[in-house]
Amino acid sequence: MEYSPTLVDHFHHPRNTGKLDDPNAVAEGENPVCGDTVRIEMRIQDDVITHIRWLARGCPPAIAVASAASVLLEGSTLEDARRLDSARLAAALDGLPARKAHAASLVLTTVARALDAYRSSPRS
Repeated sequence: MEYSPTLVDHFHHPRNTGKLDDPNAVAEGENPVCGDTVRIEMRIQDDVITHIRWLARGCPPAIAVASAASVLLEGSTLEDARRLDSARLAAALDGLPARKAHAASLVLTTVARALDAYRSSPRS
């Protein structure tokens, strides 16, 4: 399977990995079919994602998608974050093989869960 140089770069040099000291939006997701997992932690202030970090385990596209999503989401409003979709993630990676679309789905679902958790929790 051939991946774009951009996808490979995000896999080998992932952006924004790790944990945040004081996240106020957190979610974890897992694809039970392939075993990929992702944890997203965000710090949101005034409805803007000021910091985002993630931890993932899985195939190269899962790692690359989490990395690309973090770059696209950091600094965005919650409204813009909700509009992030798999087409934009694939474009940010200069392509994502159709059979690896589940990686984008996992990350997007986990981001949505983190945003939901933020919205339903008391603000800090």
